[in-house]
Amino acid sequence: MNYWLTGLLGLLALACTPASARINCSITSPGITVSYPAGVTLSEQSYFSVSCSRQTGDPLSVTYAVGVDNGLYANGAQNRAREQWWIIPIYMNYDMYRNAACSSAWTDTNNTRISDTITWSGGTDTSLRTKQTAYWTCIPSQTGMYAGAYEDTVTFTLQANNVTTATGVAAVKVYAPAACDFTATPTNINFTYTAFGAAVTASTTFSTECSRLMPYTLAVSPTTGTVVGLTYSLSLSATSATGTGGAQNFTITGTMPAGQPGSCNGAVCTGSVPHTVTLSY
Repeated sequence: MNYWLTGLLGLLALACTPASARINCSITSPGITVSYPAGVTLSEQSYFSVSCSRQTGDPLSVTYAVGVDNGLYANGAQNRAREQWWIIPIYMNYDMYRNAACSSAWTDTNNTRISDTITWSGGTDTSLRTKQTAYWTCIPSQTGMYAGAYEDTVTFTLQANNVTTATGVAAVKVYAPAACDFTATPTNINFTYTAFGAAVTASTTFSTECSRLMPYTLAVSPTTGTVVGLTYSLSLSATSATGTGGAQNFTITGTMPAGQPGSCNGAVCTGSVPHTVTLSY
């Protein structure tokens, strides 16, 4: 009898043991979309949302830590977004940070995760609680970039005691707009001409810097002119080019034909005519 009674008590003890309760959490983020002009350092804010629910009897708070990996195209610990239009792999460097100054790295290692706490008001409070936390995507100064769309995907990991570990993904989209500008503008073209004398040439140089592989055109207007009764013409060393991401040099050459008397009534006369150089892309 004692044997069967002991067995029955054992069964009762097992049946009364409560199941281990758990707080359940999930993590989401809208990711980040940013336009990046070459040659600047950029810090762009986004956020992730942690949503947790509990059952009656669960703890009234949960402290969690969120880490982030280095994305799909990392080079070691360096995050990289890949340009999506070119077959050959082209990358832009970026990293994740916990502050806008880009001095506190955010990764998935100890002391670099982002920690926070969600709290409920009482034992019967089983509502879904959500907390948003800011993070920053920082892009260092980079030049010579191809114009286009650079994309990556990072994975967040949420860890907490007595909480189901959760993961979420976010897209990183960086648009490098087509860019083109003068890095050195043309100076004056100065002719020194003697009436009825030989032809004279003079020139000036300038340089441009345009996105890699981006075609652009150059034009000077007007291409001809007259100054103190002397006609001349202007020509460019090239009227079209493809950007390299670095400086490209060009020359404007002016030619004043021979044998012109001019309209000067004194020993020396001077004059000037404005011209415009246009860069189109």
